[in-house]
Amino acid sequence: DGPRAALRPWRIVDLVFIVPGIAYFILFFSGDFGSVRNGDEHEYFLFVQFILLSRVIRVLSFRRWSREVEVVRRAVIAAGPMLLLPVFLSAQIFLTLASLFVLTENLEHRGHENDFDNLIKGLYWTSHFLIGEWSIVDFSLGGSRVCIFTCVYGMMIFAIPMNIVAEAVQTGLALDAQEKIEAEERERLEAVRAAGRSGLGSLPPGSSTGFVSAS
Repeated sequence: DGPRAALRPWRIVDLVFIVPGIAYFILFFSGDFGSVRNGDEHEYFLFVQFILLSRVIRVLSFRRWSREVEVVRRAVIAAGPMLLLPVFLSAQIFLTLASLFVLTENLEHRGHENDFDNLIKGLYWTSHFLIGEWSIVDFSLGGSRVCIFTCVYGMMIFAIPMNIVAEAVQTGLALDAQEKIEAEERERLEAVRAAGRSGLGSLPPGSSTGFVSAS
């Protein structure tokens, strides 16, 4: 393969994940590990640890899972055209709900304005709410109304893309299982034909027509 192998997606992932590991060990053996871990560079240290822990996704490149990963990849690509409108709608709902939470909680000042003092924090907490994890429950009057809307409509709309992907993956797995059965059937037929050809070749002349010539 040569240089082309280094440009494969999983080789690029390996490169990204190995660089923080090298930096981690350099800091450890240089004696600066403690100062970086507890000092002003603490956030960078956490980022390096996050990348190191993210190496777990490399399990998807193992040969044992290559067929399953390919099936899921093809299913997601096949569902792409159907995902365009639901993803746009979900993103719109996500941004709208986060904006409403920021607005309502800062208008009434019921104690959670620090958790919703900007849109980024609002997006963070709204992402919790949309998956059914209510880390904050005592909202203001307006926030409680947004909360009701989120429970009744927001979570339902946000789940549509995931349902489409799940259905596409299920269909892909069913097609993959059918392909396996067909491949095994073809191999069995080929083995029977090969055995038949080898058996005919060992018979005396005339056996293939059902009789032996009597001369």
